[in-house]
Amino acid sequence: VTVAFKFVPFQVGVGEFGGGLITQLLGLGAAPGVTLQVVRKARMAVWSLIGTALLVRLGARRILDDAAADPSSER
Repeated sequence: VTVAFKFVPFQVGVGEFGGGLITQLLGLGAAPGVTLQVVRKARMAVWSLIGTALLVRLGARRILDDAAADPSSER
């Protein structure tokens, strides 16, 4: 399901539908699959935010350090 709908931005609804369908086929109902996919999407969002924050923090520090070390270079 993920590969077939890779073109959908953030795969909104695709993972939830696929997870619900699979767990329903397994006889567990749709709710566990949908819940699992929502938790998975939230986990990916949290790690993306953490990674972005670290990238900005470390990247800004590196740029400032480079500028301070070599003031004659123009950027």
